[in-house]
Amino acid sequence: MEIAISIIAILSIIIGFNIFTKINKKKYIESKFGKKQNREFTKLEDEKYLKEAFNLISKYNNTEILIDDNTWNDLEMFKIFDLINNTQSSLGSEALYSILRQINISDDFEKHFTELMEDLSKDDKKRLKIQVILNSIGKSEANRALTYIFSDVNMEKNNLIKYILMGTLPIIGIILIAFKINPFGLMLLSSSVFYNFIFTYTQNNVNEGNYSKINYVLKMINASKKILKLDTPSKEILKNEINKIKTLTKISILGKTESGSDVELIANFINTVFMLPLISYEIAKKHIKNNKTAVVEIWKEVGNIESAISILSYKQLIGRENYIKPDFTQNHQINATNVKHPLLQNPVGNDVKADGIFLVSGSNASGKSTYVKSIAINAILSQTIFMALANSFSLKKGNILTSMAIKDDVEEGDSYFIAEIKSLKRLIEDLDNGNLSYYFIDEILKGTNMIERIASSASIIKYLSDNDAIAYIATHDIELTEMFNDEIQNIHFKEIIDENNQIVFDYKLHQGPSNTKNAIKLLDIMKFPRTIVTESNERVMYFLENRKWDVLSD
Repeated sequence: MEIAISIIAILSIIIGFNIFTKINKKKYIESKFGKKQNREFTKLEDEKYLKEAFNLISKYNNTEILIDDNTWNDLEMFKIFDLINNTQSSLGSEALYSILRQINISDDFEKHFTELMEDLSKDDKKRLKIQVILNSIGKSEANRALTYIFSDVNMEKNNLIKYILMGTLPIIGIILIAFKINPFGLMLLSSSVFYNFIFTYTQNNVNEGNYSKINYVLKMINASKKILKLDTPSKEILKNEINKIKTLTKISILGKTESGSDVELIANFINTVFMLPLISYEIAKKHIKNNKTAVVEIWKEVGNIESAISILSYKQLIGRENYIKPDFTQNHQINATNVKHPLLQNPVGNDVKADGIFLVSGSNASGKSTYVKSIAINAILSQTIFMALANSFSLKKGNILTSMAIKDDVEEGDSYFIAEIKSLKRLIEDLDNGNLSYYFIDEILKGTNMIERIASSASIIKYLSDNDAIAYIATHDIELTEMFNDEIQNIHFKEIIDENNQIVFDYKLHQGPSNTKNAIKLLDIMKFPRTIVTESNERVMYFLENRKWDVLSD
């Protein structure tokens, strides 16, 4: 009686602890929704694995337009991904990253994804239930489940029959002992238990990577079955695909013990003796191989659900008044009001009417580069997650190509200027291919001397204009603003010097070319020697009057 009471008490403690853990996890997940993620406590995602998944899924989708690496890095889109990312699983992170880098010309994805967000935004309880389910898949950024699904590694030799036979040997030994056929029964049981344990341990080490990948796939499928029980716009999609992989849905998770509890250790030992992990592995491997499309479609849909939740969290973070659902038109242009940069804490909004070539001039730190980037970023967000940080935003769908944050490429042996012209060549080639894209350039050809920079920049700008491109080009070169008549439009940002002799920016867009400069004023404010400041001003005046530089003498 005392033993029974003790067992009941222990079981009650275990059950109570599990319930307490689940409640706390649920509260924690809910507390993070609509909040900026604290990277002191949560790890930043490894972009290497996210990009690997993106490359695989975009190839599978045969996506029309991809955001290339240059544009992604120029606009610091990984920081924006991290700002939006509030996923519970690595699958969700991979899906969100992939969505942000794919522009679908078809309206089908937009319609379905928008329905998902609208449905989940109306039911917080359902959204939280799904987040808890997704949390069970877990964060394992090196899971590489998609890599396994798409690769030929699962074409390795199938050992199912062999493992089944090995797993039956201990059973035969037990039966022989039960019928008192000794010592053969005892010898068979002990030897098979020992061999199976050692063999499974060895195979675990050999196939550790594949086990973890298949485990992750099985966790995803298990989660999709639970989500299927809830009423979402994904219900029919998941139902159709899950019906194709019924065997996979019945396979237990293969993994080793995670908590290290006595119960799990005993269960794992028994499973190992009867070869159950390896048998399950072979069955799962075969069915993943034979049902690759269904497994990928489930991955995509679960990823869509988690991405939608993450975007809803971001929307709550920034506030309903700070974003809009964009409109898509048939006119190759961008029209927007109060467009803001998502990475700035207190951004100043500006309007956009992109219907040709715009030269954006202005002093250092006046806001011209931020303005150009804010248009490009919101054009991407509009076409990928169907939101823009603006009061209104409309455009014809098209690619976004930038040439901005140029760096020397040591591995390729490219100097800054070579890297810059390679970056610009992407835009020219895209235009020559007849694509209706949007181009954004910051500090065009700044890696060479002034004379060739002005000449070449003007020729590139004219080429873009002659071919009806839409482009924003930020520049310090005032000469460029004077070289065109009506072919291009000049806009600028400016600053004022306040009563404390400090430079103040309003970060507001103004029409026409810039007529202010602040580089020398900044030298003065930073207390450079008076001689340097005075002579610099004199040389500027000389150049403006004579259009040439004076000759320096001792």
